[in-house]
Order: sequence, then structure tokens, then C-alpha cells
Amino acid sequence: NSFPASLVVAAEEGEREQNSLDSWGPKVEHTYELHNNGPGTVNGLHLSIHLPGQSQPSDLLYILDIQPQGGLQCFPQPPVNPLKVGFFKRNRPPLEEDDEEGE
Repeated sequence: NSFPASLVVAAEEGEREQNSLDSWGPKVEHTYELHNNGPGTVNGLHLSIHLPGQSQPSDLLYILDIQPQGGLQCFPQPPVNPLKVGFFKRNRPPLEEDDEEGE
């Protein structure tokens, strides 16, 4: 699921204020769900999601946060929010990158 379902954003010229969330445009949230409909368990599942972006100021999408649930592990490449853009975080355990950087 995506919220909003669709979004048209006009390209802007010039530099962004990197640490201001307002200067990055509207927030878009994606939710990905995996379901096992079989009677057995699934081991070693690997899901790759590729989004248009390179975690730099000219990105179409800039990844601010990832919130895996249900014991899942997430290894984003490149790491999320490398420019440390400020935003309101929901209560969640920190990602491994957060622990390594002392956040």
C-alpha cells in the first residue's frame, strides 16, 4: 500500500535546505506485507525492493525511515537518511546503523 495512492510533484530548481523535512516535499508512505498461506513455515525468505533513488539531494524518493515488524530484519543499501534530515520518529527499536553511530 502507498499513501497517498498517487502523487504528482513538480521538479524544483536550486538547492534544498538539507536538514529541513519541509524542503523535501510531501511525505509518501509505503507498506509491504508478506503472508504465508500454506500450512508450513517458510525459511530463508529474501525480499528485495528497489526504489528510484540514490539517497542524495536529487532523489525522487529519499528514504527517511524503515520500520520492520514481526521479527524481520532489514538491511537497506544505501543506509536510510544519510543526510540526517529531521523528522518525527515513531517509537521503534533502532536499526543496526543507528546503534553503530551512537544515536
